[in-house]
Amino acid sequence: MAAMAQVPAADPPGPELPPLTPENINMDTVPTVPLNGERFGPQTRTPAAVAEGVNLLARVARTYREAPALKDTVVYSLSLPGGQPQGESFTVECAGDACRATSPQVAAVALGGKVFITLPGVDDKYVEEPYTGSAALGLAASFAMLPTPDLLLRGGVQPPALAFGLLALDEPRLEAYRPGEFLFSGKQGDVSVRVDPTTALLTSASLVFTPPGTPEVIRIRVEFTFAPEILPELSVPIAFDAAMRARVASAEELAGQVPALRVGDVAPEFAAPALDGTPISSKSLPGRFIVLEFWSTWCGPCKRGLPILGEFATWASANAPDVAVFGVNVWEEGAPDEVPARVRAYWAKGGFPFPTLLGTEDMAKSFAITGIPATVVIDRGGRIAAVHVGVEPDLGRKLREMALMASPVAP
Repeated sequence: MAAMAQVPAADPPGPELPPLTPENINMDTVPTVPLNGERFGPQTRTPAAVAEGVNLLARVARTYREAPALKDTVVYSLSLPGGQPQGESFTVECAGDACRATSPQVAAVALGGKVFITLPGVDDKYVEEPYTGSAALGLAASFAMLPTPDLLLRGGVQPPALAFGLLALDEPRLEAYRPGEFLFSGKQGDVSVRVDPTTALLTSASLVFTPPGTPEVIRIRVEFTFAPEILPELSVPIAFDAAMRARVASAEELAGQVPALRVGDVAPEFAAPALDGTPISSKSLPGRFIVLEFWSTWCGPCKRGLPILGEFATWASANAPDVAVFGVNVWEEGAPDEVPARVRAYWAKGGFPFPTLLGTEDMAKSFAITGIPATVVIDRGGRIAAVHVGVEPDLGRKLREMALMASPVAP
């Protein structure tokens, strides 16, 4: 999978994870976050102990699946190495074969084979997605930005341990059990889950994991609290009325964002200054094969991607003179009057053989950039030829092949 640093839209659905790489953290000062498994002794891992856990887990799953109505408010707090905890909450409700999930940023309702998604403050649009099977699992799939063990248990996911991946662990398995507390482990870390043995309802959980693409020494802890209620019925029935809302095709349209660029689309016009102040625009580059590399100095993956573009630019100067390669600096941190000097110093230190532009938020939005590095290729006719997001080791080869096919000059 390509490495990428993401900058979420305003009001993200959960705590933002800044890039965690050896390039932008001091590895010598990273605190050690112990795995939950260190608190579980050998007696909790015996066949008898695990069998007891399996029995309680089955009862937990049955309780959530068979409840006439269920309501749970989930609160979680994420702690980054050396940072302050960041919190978020959401509510899950199910009654019969209908479910609803609500957070401060998004709301979704699943019933009758369809999931309806809306955003607070956006009263004129909604997104509709089909699902098959149970409403709980359909909603969990659409609401994938939030950890939803309630929905997975309600939907009868098998084995029940899969309900506790919490967006971080692939295929978690029950590894240990002690009265009222499970330990689930996965390749990326582990999670301890506490349950009220009397009611068979979740009470809290502690997740420790290493994000994909980061050094194993880096572990993030997320603490969860659950407040589930088993009810005869919900006080507000689950329903969706489109009323005066218009159905739109994507979450980007719902949020008012520019839809992702597609190959063949007419490329947006752009204009931005180079580091020496020279104005560069799409209008000044008619008939050119253009490569734009969106980047920022804080972006770890960008630091690995820019040299690949540098090698391509060096090749293009000798083999495809109609090619124009530009970096586009976006989302740079700091005061506006400090950014040019920082970018200029970084670019000079890197010795990159192609110019960079000082981009703007509007330029990033016009190209539908949601993560960096992002490479946008514009053909000689002014249309999108390719969009690459993240670091791709063979990107240089792909660009050379495209440039040779597009160039009127023989290699």
